[in-house]
Amino acid sequence: MQTNIRRRSARLLLAAGALIGACHFAAAQTVDTDWPNMPWDQVLAEAKGQTVKFWHWGGDANWNKYFDNILGDAVKDSGVTIESVLIDDTAAAVNKVLAEMEAGQKTDGSVDMIWINGENFVTLQQAKLLFGPYTDKLPSFANMDPNSSALQFDFGHPIEGYESPQGSSQFTMSYNSALVAEPPTTVDGLLTWICENPGQFTYPALPTYTGREFVMEIMYRVTGGYEQWQGQWTDEKKALWDQKSPMLWDALNKIKPCLWREGATYPSDKAPMDDLFANGELAWTFSAGSGESAASVLSGLFPDTTVTMIFDDGTHASNHYVAIPVNSPHKAGALVVANAIMSCAVQLAKNQPSSVGDLPSIDIDRCPDEVKAGFAAINYGVGGISPAQLAAVPILPMGGPELAKAIEDGWRVNVLEK
Repeated sequence: MQTNIRRRSARLLLAAGALIGACHFAAAQTVDTDWPNMPWDQVLAEAKGQTVKFWHWGGDANWNKYFDNILGDAVKDSGVTIESVLIDDTAAAVNKVLAEMEAGQKTDGSVDMIWINGENFVTLQQAKLLFGPYTDKLPSFANMDPNSSALQFDFGHPIEGYESPQGSSQFTMSYNSALVAEPPTTVDGLLTWICENPGQFTYPALPTYTGREFVMEIMYRVTGGYEQWQGQWTDEKKALWDQKSPMLWDALNKIKPCLWREGATYPSDKAPMDDLFANGELAWTFSAGSGESAASVLSGLFPDTTVTMIFDDGTHASNHYVAIPVNSPHKAGALVVANAIMSCAVQLAKNQPSSVGDLPSIDIDRCPDEVKAGFAAINYGVGGISPAQLAAVPILPMGGPELAKAIEDGWRVNVLEK
């Protein structure tokens, strides 16, 4: 009898131990081992207390405040802290990941999240160095139109859930109306204006993103339209580039002596160009959407005579994203940050001219009524251009990463070094 009791007791202890072990196993789920087959509350549990090293462009004070304050506050309640790592070029973060993985740092990388798009995304994705897919597993994915182009392709490269939208941009130009009486509304008109007003215009050196955006606007017009540059970079496309790219270099070299400092040097990026515009050395600068220049007017950087415009035949548009390297040690925290970025509240706060004026990537109609009303009430004021005005002109698609590289390499040889 006592033996049977002892046996039953032993079986109960084993069963209890197994139950405790099972509970312990469930509690020990991690993003590294169990994603995507783990509930969001487990992601939140793992993320609590993590510091996410977010590598992003640091050339704009308004954007830096957004990351530290608006986005930082949005994840604070989840116990996540954002540590901004300010860089001049996204390639610095990409190269860091590549170097660490080559050195064998496969779980303890220095980069938890990157503000990324275009060829930098393609570089890491093709090397299989991005964590994912994750985008459609985030709770805030409910705010996205699942058919949105922002979820499909980046510079013609399939995204497949390995980066999540942060915002969208459309190439716009801002001018100082005290210096520009009759602003040109076409690319041909702008090229003429530049040499009729020497020293008042320039653009950032390539391979900066903003510099390439400007050059691409010129290229689309002088080579006969954007349609021919869409699609895969085939041998035929390369031959077309070899045939037509001299038209681009000719146009850029014609305005070169008319540029600021006679084209002997170029601003290193958008921020130095903005500074030149702010102090009156330039009559023009570039922006990326409805409220970016308005935000600079409100912050006191730009004069209140700033006006933003787009060409009559449209400008190209793109999206910008965040991605998580495969060797990030804080993937759970990075997922929480990515989810917050796609939230209606953060997108609304980011779109305010008092913030950065960045265009939203979400489908506003999917947001609560108070958020929809908030977007509708935004006043872009001095220096801004409304999304409705942007929507009134054509949106020109971006080319693929091979075209971007051809532009950058060709500009260096055929314009900068001439």
